[in-house]
Amino acid sequence: MGKIVKIVGYLVIFLVIILGIVSYFDYGGVSGVKKALSGRCKSFHMDVDKQSKAYIGEIVTTMANTSTIGLAFKSNHLKAIGKKVDKKVPSPLMFLAVIFADKKLAHDMKIVKQSSFKYNNFCEGLYKNMMTSYQNKECFKKNIYSFAKQLKINPEKTYTVAETCGKHGENGNKDAFRPFVDYLIRELAH
Repeated sequence: MGKIVKIVGYLVIFLVIILGIVSYFDYGGVSGVKKALSGRCKSFHMDVDKQSKAYIGEIVTTMANTSTIGLAFKSNHLKAIGKKVDKKVPSPLMFLAVIFADKKLAHDMKIVKQSSFKYNNFCEGLYKNMMTSYQNKECFKKNIYSFAKQLKINPEKTYTVAETCGKHGENGNKDAFRPFVDYLIRELAH
């Protein structure tokens, strides 16, 4: 009985840590949220340094190839990496573009999707920052189009999916951007 309680405890700790990791580096930290709320439209670009790409790769690959319980033991390391990524990659679209521009990482996301626990936390982690971006709808549309062109997918369809997700997110649905990630996996994880 004691082992079960310990495992459940690790799972709860893991959930909290994963949510923190994803939200922290994916939301752009406090400074990223403040910039987004200021109303300025910062254009999407894929100018991400090699080290940040390597860190994002390590996070996604670790999530894909490590059991849920095993992730609890790697959480401190992943959190440290997430903080480093946060400083260089404040936009959720830049973060997603790094993942889906790389065939191996896109495939790893397909593996992450097989674990509802991992995938739900990943998708819910996108909510706050994507909603912050969505608030400036004109800027959001412009950035989604640039994002889609960068990934060589249909910009109109990509925008339609993202906009629909944003509308659902306005109702407080923290899982609102799951269809957007599902769409990226369908389009890019072959």
